[in-house]
Amino acid sequence: MTGTEAQSLRDDYLRRLDAAIAELPWRVANDLRSGIAEELEGLDAATMQVRIDRLGDPESIAAAARDE
Repeated sequence: MTGTEAQSLRDDYLRRLDAAIAELPWRVANDLRSGIAEELEGLDAATMQVRIDRLGDPESIAAAARDE
């Protein structure tokens, strides 16, 4: 896997996350996105995929944030 693949994985995941957290209060959504984007920064594609798998589905992340 290449750096381009890693960037594509990251961008796709963050797009899905953005859609999932769109209805959350701005500050909550911003904090979530910033934290997750930071976690994904600088990873190679294989590590990126593992980290995304561990983070889980963006809808689940948004649901957990709504429940808090």
